[in-house]
Amino acid sequence: MTKDLQIRMYHDLILISGPTRSGKSRWAEHLMSKYNNVIYIATSKIHPSDVEWINRIKLHRERRPKHWQLIETGDFLEKTLNEIPQGSNILIDSLGGYITRNLDKHNEEWDHMVTRLITTMSNINSRLILVSEECGWGIVPSSKNGHRFRERLTSFTNDFQQISSESWLVINGRAI
Repeated sequence: MTKDLQIRMYHDLILISGPTRSGKSRWAEHLMSKYNNVIYIATSKIHPSDVEWINRIKLHRERRPKHWQLIETGDFLEKTLNEIPQGSNILIDSLGGYITRNLDKHNEEWDHMVTRLITTMSNINSRLILVSEECGWGIVPSSKNGHRFRERLTSFTNDFQQISSESWLVINGRAI
């Protein structure tokens, strides 16, 4: 998707990826901890019946500094980013949550959303840390939605890699 865009390298975009429970969110929070005026954008949908997920979200909330502003964004990450004051420090956790919220979009609509989001991110003047799951190393999904999620996530992450200034892979609590 980014091959068709006229984008610039975004000098304050850090991409952090890793598998489930690797410590990628903790690493992102660590990198952002030295800054004031942090806006934490949570992308996951909370399902009241999923107790395990609610507990994981609770751990994330308890770990974050209390002075960070939380925005629980829905399907509209681009709109959310456009409303944040320039110069803010932004941590987005995570691309997988955003993709899950928009998994039902047709490919053409999805491609337009990605193009607009990447353009938005490459033009904002804020420090930005973006967390993304790694999912292409393991089992091939057997469902249509699983395959769509994996393909969109790996492609989306690669697009952001092209405009990021720094990348970290976090495995078993170690950032590489």
